[in-house]
Amino acid sequence: MLVAGMALEVVSHVVGPRSFSDVGVIFEVRRLGGRLLPYLDVNFAYPSGIGVIQYVLATLSGSLAVFASWYALAVLGAYLATRAGIASLAGASAASAWATAPLIGLFLFHNYDAFVIAAGVGSLWAFDRRRYGWSGVWLGVAVVTKIYPGFWLLPLVASAVRREGRRSPAVPMLAGFVTTIALFNVPFMVASWSGWRYPYEWQSMRPPNWESVWAYVQLVFPQLDSPQLQSAVAVALVTTVTVLVTRRVDGSTGRLVAACFACTVVFLAANRVYSPQYTLWLVPFVALLGVDRRRALRLYALELVIYVGIFIVVGRELAGEDVARAVLPYLFGLRLVLVTAIVVPEVRGRLFVVETATKAPGVPRPPGSDAGDRGDQADGERQERTPDRRRAR
Repeated sequence: MLVAGMALEVVSHVVGPRSFSDVGVIFEVRRLGGRLLPYLDVNFAYPSGIGVIQYVLATLSGSLAVFASWYALAVLGAYLATRAGIASLAGASAASAWATAPLIGLFLFHNYDAFVIAAGVGSLWAFDRRRYGWSGVWLGVAVVTKIYPGFWLLPLVASAVRREGRRSPAVPMLAGFVTTIALFNVPFMVASWSGWRYPYEWQSMRPPNWESVWAYVQLVFPQLDSPQLQSAVAVALVTTVTVLVTRRVDGSTGRLVAACFACTVVFLAANRVYSPQYTLWLVPFVALLGVDRRRALRLYALELVIYVGIFIVVGRELAGEDVARAVLPYLFGLRLVLVTAIVVPEVRGRLFVVETATKAPGVPRPPGSDAGDRGDQADGERQERTPDRRRAR
């Protein structure tokens, strides 16, 4: 799948930077190939983490082709780091489920999502190893790249506190998180407040795209067409779900992963913008939680159909956009159904049904790992019931 993704990245630059990948557009349209500083010299519609990555890679490059090569190497590093983290958390079979997912070929090189995924998995891995400060640092790196992992902070802190039976783990975790956020943002805020603020103002005014639920909600309820109102409702909804799942975490990594999975899915469903590659965010959870392969493959197959419809049929103008808009919304709705069919059983079984959660304690650990759940009062019972910690189901 990785080779297929790299091949698609090459094709995207042969047929035109706007065809399949966003990175060529960012490089050329934002004029960062001229070594202009994002936020200071040119407006940049992405968070500061992506701005830093983009600037470093552009500084090393004299042309789009060279930039694409550096970008591919950086994504490869993120991919391998994610695979190593998943293998450490859940074993070789889980790492294989990540590495062979068809969405890797479609979307890993599409944007900068590989970096947020690697950082997010790094945060979960550090938590599992009781390195709470580093867990906060890696979560901060993820948040400055994409916003959605920010909703993981509450269940992460609660899990650390409940695992250890005291509040002290929250201190290094929060310190690492806040320090990382500050390091990536404060310099830009001081140098150019308006430039740093631009991506957030732009996103706040951005209308929902046609893959978002809001695009169809506002057709039925025109009074809800305000981007600010839609954002407020989305934040309220994700926050509510975050609080609910946080109440159910018990210090085990398995329950934490399920809680973060729920937060991510609700964020995707409630967000005003749903880019095609966003489904890639779910693949690490599918691997870590050992989701039934048939359910996962149904979602992956649908994403392939949607991909062809958007990037081939519409993007290459093989059919009128009106034809695509008459068909694709039904596929978007089916995507939501398939994602729900994946997340609900996992979250319900691990967080809300005590018997199932006892039989399947969550993400396994390598034999001999001392990063178990010793802080949890029920740890002894869980280990006695499940001597084989290498399987999640």
